[in-house]
Amino acid sequence: MNPPDPADFAAGRRPRPGPSIRPAGFACLLLAPGLLAAGLYRGELAATLCGFSLLLFLLASFIGVACSALWWNGRLVSSLRKGGDIVSVRVSIPEASRLSILCVAMADYLVPYSTSPGRKGSRAFTLIIPLEAAETEGRIERPERGYYLPERPRILVRDYAGLFSWSVNQREAPSAETFPVYPEPDSGSRFRLPPGKTGRISGKSTFYRSEELHETRQYHPGDDPRRINWKVYAHTGALSVREGELLPPPSAEYVFIFNTRDPAEGNARGGKNRGLHFDILVNRAASLALDLLVSNHIVTILTKGQGTLARKTTIGPEHPKAEDTLLTELSIPQIGSGTDSTRNLLGEIPPEAVVLFFTLPDVTAQSIRETGLTTRGDRLCVYAGPTLPAAPRGRALPLLRSFFLRAGPDRTAPQAGPVFNALAEELCLSLGREGIHAQTV
Repeated sequence: MNPPDPADFAAGRRPRPGPSIRPAGFACLLLAPGLLAAGLYRGELAATLCGFSLLLFLLASFIGVACSALWWNGRLVSSLRKGGDIVSVRVSIPEASRLSILCVAMADYLVPYSTSPGRKGSRAFTLIIPLEAAETEGRIERPERGYYLPERPRILVRDYAGLFSWSVNQREAPSAETFPVYPEPDSGSRFRLPPGKTGRISGKSTFYRSEELHETRQYHPGDDPRRINWKVYAHTGALSVREGELLPPPSAEYVFIFNTRDPAEGNARGGKNRGLHFDILVNRAASLALDLLVSNHIVTILTKGQGTLARKTTIGPEHPKAEDTLLTELSIPQIGSGTDSTRNLLGEIPPEAVVLFFTLPDVTAQSIRETGLTTRGDRLCVYAGPTLPAAPRGRALPLLRSFFLRAGPDRTAPQAGPVFNALAEELCLSLGREGIHAQTV
């Protein structure tokens, strides 16, 4: 019982509720009446029997799928993500009833995921788990970077010959969990912040104390009794507790903003692989953000939320899950998620913070000025990239590869280096003439 091909459930090709006929079933549906008609017309017993038997088989398969679909329509399937890419599925049905229904048709549990449900062109994948037992597990193959939101789970019932299928929406199905696919920090890209971009925060101290106990104060009800300084009590007779010293504030706060401009809008000159290039840019930004956290800085990720609202997440060194939270937020930005979102984010930026604006180089300096970020003066850094390796000399190998293997260029190693790098240098020079710090990444 092989699961259906995941390619059949790509974005825009998900099964609609109700019955459907597979290509093999459609071919058999045309062949069976033809054999039966030809056998009756020419008086051939073999053709008549083959056509009649095929029609009976098609009818039995469709009835089996329809009855199974009606039976599954009243069943509840719950899913639970165990961690990582493993998802457990549990079916609340009696064992005997399950075995009897599986003798007629097979069923698969489908959960569609997409970065922007209902939006054309968004990244998507479908979790497919065969319902072969009362509790089974499935593994999610790592999709492209993104913050995937689940849609309504479905049960796909199929006959064993793969001729017919019936998609059933779950009733009162528990909502599946979101599935963030983290960026892969590019440890090989080491780029420094420009001098003077410290963005010091106002205030003398935070409200967090160190783990090392240095100071002593009077004991108050509710304090941890394990921190009572018994030596002081022996001398003075008064209870006092030890506590850590107040930690100084982080030296700087950096705000990460990504230019998610759609290639169809404005003057985009980058080509077809902007989604892949944007992923590489986010990977390099993730490397810088992790280095800043290690250096005791505050990192804020500003992205577009629902509608025109801003999604702001501030991560400091004291955050309990700083790295996971940071990578989760960096999985959200997607190319083509809107061009007017940057202006809506301006009100969320602290005045003392330094803005790190990451953009692909196939945009103009005018489009960056239109975001309103250039009014921040020396507290703005523009990073254009990613810079890519130069294409190999000669075109024989790519042509042979595309001819014999029927494959396009290798998407994991983009070879648009010279043109893409030239665009990045041009953009940085144009912004530099206006007094805006810009560098390639």
